[in-house]
Amino acid sequence: VMIKRKANIELLRLIAMMMVVTIHYIGRGHILENVQMFSGDYFLFNFWNSVIVMAVNLFVIISGYFLIESRIRVQKLIDIVIEVFIWSLGIYIVLTLTGFVPFSLVGLVKSAFPILTKQYWFVSVYVGMYLLSPFVAKGLKSLRQKQHLALMCILICMTTLYLPSKAIGENGYSIVWMLTLYVIAAYLRLYYKPNGEIGIGKVATCIIPILLLFFSKVIIDYIGSEFLPSFLKYSEWFFKNNSIFALAASVGTFILFLNIKVKKALISKVSLTFGSAAFGVYVIHNHPYLRDLLWDKWIMPYRFLGNWWFLLYSVGIIIAIFFVCAVMELARSKVHKAVFTSVWYRRFYDKVGYAVKNKFSKMMNHITKTGSNAVNEQF
Repeated sequence: VMIKRKANIELLRLIAMMMVVTIHYIGRGHILENVQMFSGDYFLFNFWNSVIVMAVNLFVIISGYFLIESRIRVQKLIDIVIEVFIWSLGIYIVLTLTGFVPFSLVGLVKSAFPILTKQYWFVSVYVGMYLLSPFVAKGLKSLRQKQHLALMCILICMTTLYLPSKAIGENGYSIVWMLTLYVIAAYLRLYYKPNGEIGIGKVATCIIPILLLFFSKVIIDYIGSEFLPSFLKYSEWFFKNNSIFALAASVGTFILFLNIKVKKALISKVSLTFGSAAFGVYVIHNHPYLRDLLWDKWIMPYRFLGNWWFLLYSVGIIIAIFFVCAVMELARSKVHKAVFTSVWYRRFYDKVGYAVKNKFSKMMNHITKTGSNAVNEQF
């Protein structure tokens, strides 16, 4: 049962990363800005875009769902930092040595310290959320269900209804939004019990927000092109991480997958294997110095718009990018495990690393202990 439960989530994680690659394919590949208004490609790729906009939210919800019942692990944080460091610096060095990118001291420093310099916005914000998670978890566990629900509703209203303002949600690119998703995921983990049934209601909670996203785009584009040209600037209004439609779609999809039982051994194995490489796929293909080359110099998918085979071409490119990056990450992970289980590393760890990790872990464990004397006031 444990494997199947993990397989459900890992399958969703894998799909979410495919969505992220697709977001970059459509966005950085300049697809939507080059399609003819109300053409076949317009409807196809705008609908596709409506489906995948939930990708980042799904990643955070998956993390929050498990974090609320887990203690912060120093080793996991170290693994994230090392993974990002290796790919960030390694890819930069390869690109400079091969002449694709000119060397600069600024580029070297940014690549060597990608989290501090926010080369990957998601990683920088995610690490912040991870560090804050034990404090937030302690507070959430001291609340009654009604209080937790009220906090969740307040945060959702603040972050989704303030779309024009960057002070609160920053269009879903801020730690405030990630913590909002964490609170939602924590509520699902603590109070929602999956029954393993997939009914019309669960499917509808996924499809309806997607359709609302799609039709919002089409309607705004129609009004802007036919009556009010200034209206076109609101075309992507709801295509933000903290859009209420994107949030509803991501929560609905997550609940749906919580109730899916992965029965096929092959699907389970593929999901568990490639799902574990999803984070690496993001770090590799979205490298700050690689992505411009990838989309603007090498692939340039917008060139093939209008061809009957363009959809098949798009799917092929997305799968190829995911697969290549996943294989690279799986290989790095094997080397990483070999190094960190070697004799010389264990000796170093026993002398230095254990002392630091032990003190930090004790501090985190002390924080995350739920106080039995916590006072909960009725609303």
